[in-house]
Amino acid sequence: AGTHDAVVNMVLDGTVDAGTVRSDTLEQMLAEGLLSPGSIEILESKADEYPDFPFMLSTRLYPEWPLARLGHTDRELAELVAAALLAMSPDSAAARTAQCAGWTIPSDYTPVEAALKQLHVPPYDVYEKVTLPQLLQRHAREMAVGFVILAAIIAALLHIAGLNRKLLAAVSRSDAELAKREQAENELRAIQQNLERLIEARTSALVVANDGLRALITKNEELLRELHHRVSNNFQIIISMLNMHLNGVGGASGEDLCRSMQRRIASMSLVHELLVGSEFLESLRLRSLMELLASRVCEMMSYGSCRVTVHPDSVDCQIGLGMAMPLGLIISELISNALRYAHSGDTPGLIHLKAKQSDDAIVLTTADDGDGFPEGFDVSVSGHLGLIMVEALVKQIDGTWRFYNDGGAVCEVRFPLQFAGTLPH
Repeated sequence: AGTHDAVVNMVLDGTVDAGTVRSDTLEQMLAEGLLSPGSIEILESKADEYPDFPFMLSTRLYPEWPLARLGHTDRELAELVAAALLAMSPDSAAARTAQCAGWTIPSDYTPVEAALKQLHVPPYDVYEKVTLPQLLQRHAREMAVGFVILAAIIAALLHIAGLNRKLLAAVSRSDAELAKREQAENELRAIQQNLERLIEARTSALVVANDGLRALITKNEELLRELHHRVSNNFQIIISMLNMHLNGVGGASGEDLCRSMQRRIASMSLVHELLVGSEFLESLRLRSLMELLASRVCEMMSYGSCRVTVHPDSVDCQIGLGMAMPLGLIISELISNALRYAHSGDTPGLIHLKAKQSDDAIVLTTADDGDGFPEGFDVSVSGHLGLIMVEALVKQIDGTWRFYNDGGAVCEVRFPLQFAGTLPH
């Protein structure tokens, strides 16, 4: 239709039965008096799934407005721009002018890529089309084996033809050799049948082997692309954290900054270590992640003499690549925050980690027996980089979080169950 407003008008005048427009189009037309309230019906409304989203919608939410550096752009300038965008608050003049709530670390664009592939639109309009050179490159070994088998068959057939000619010549020379010729023909017939059976069995085995190799190659290619995407995201997260420190967020000294970055990079490394050791490669166990981080973060930190434990009744489920990295950083930051602020001096204490299933979500709880949060504590004005990161990472996994005091400081992170997978039996 050319514009989103034109789509709405075509539905109103009956030209079409239904149409799709960008979220907030209907609200803008209502505000401008171009649309009467109640004149449009929203199909498959997702308002209950996204109660905090201010506009009407019928589909899941996708990340938008990515900002990327082109090859000719100065890297230092790009880092300054990225730092300025990350530091933008929703009530700043720039955010109000842009009519946005600010910028955050990169979201997961895998759903966008999957949608483009399923619709076969650019750049995936030629997705999965294989050219002849690619076919030769991927299956060179199988084709070579096939040619060898074909050559063996031709050689065997030539050999059989030669023997037949000799037998015919022998028949013409002497009737006495007729019995011998018949015996030789029977033997050749048996050899030919046995060869055909061997060829058929070998061909079936090659077909099965080729199918297995194709599946393995496809899976490895997907894992390599996903691993490249995750490693790139990890580097961007590190750059973003350094830029936030450089712009005064967190107020840490040089030594504290180095220790904090060392812990966060080590947490990322632990997630990759678990993925490599996982039996499925593309996912890892939530309990294993909690237990490993509880042990390693305590080893890297030197605040007091607190002990971190994982509740034995914690739910155990598989979490994928897209969930593992942000969830690992969230757990690391919450443990680090409790170790640093729960107790003063060398006072011993306990920090408990627990994961449970609640309806259609997983609830991750971190609780300590310390002094708790100060009265009126607000993450947005506290200046704590770790908690600011937790808030951003929770949004990235479509989750929510809250903190309160109950015999100490308690933090609960709730994220949808569809991000997690159950363990195979």
